[in-house]
Amino acid sequence: MQNEILNTPNLHVMAAAVRDIVIDKEQSRITGITLDNHSLIPSQSVIITTGTFLRGCINLGMDEQKPAGRLNDQPAIDLAKSIEELGFKMGRLKTGTPARLETKTINFSKTIAHKGDNPPLPFSFLNKHVWIKPEEQLDCHLTMTTPELAAIVRQNAHLSRHVSQDVLGPRYCPSIESKILRFKNQTHPVWLEPGL
Repeated sequence: MQNEILNTPNLHVMAAAVRDIVIDKEQSRITGITLDNHSLIPSQSVIITTGTFLRGCINLGMDEQKPAGRLNDQPAIDLAKSIEELGFKMGRLKTGTPARLETKTINFSKTIAHKGDNPPLPFSFLNKHVWIKPEEQLDCHLTMTTPELAAIVRQNAHLSRHVSQDVLGPRYCPSIESKILRFKNQTHPVWLEPGL
């Protein structure tokens, strides 16, 4: 996508953090934005696409929490303040990135392999095919929780930020801790999905 954007004629691309939305209060309209270096970009309209960076925060284990975007990128703290000062209510969805596992530590013989679609299906209706060949796809692997695992999770739930986190709102996928605590005496699927 970056390659497509950077090679689009008549499109000037600039990468910088937005600090503030500039408003003409007499006319009640946007006149531009200021960047973190305090330079002004005049504009008659602004599209905000912050993703998870707007007052972004990451939790590392139970005890460490710090402002951040992904991969050590900075969060958009000033932009969040600017949006609030305009009267918008801010909220946060509770999301949680599952743990990353080293492939060589997994006994795949105890899992059930699931192959990808053949042929692979594109996510967008704009595409007829995807770039990866069926034989080049990596398998996902399914395993299930056990009573022993459930006991370990219950004994250590107080150490999990997924359980104690005070953020309101939906999660895209409940943590294994939440599943075990909410749905007692059940086994739960655990998917091991390949990363790059």
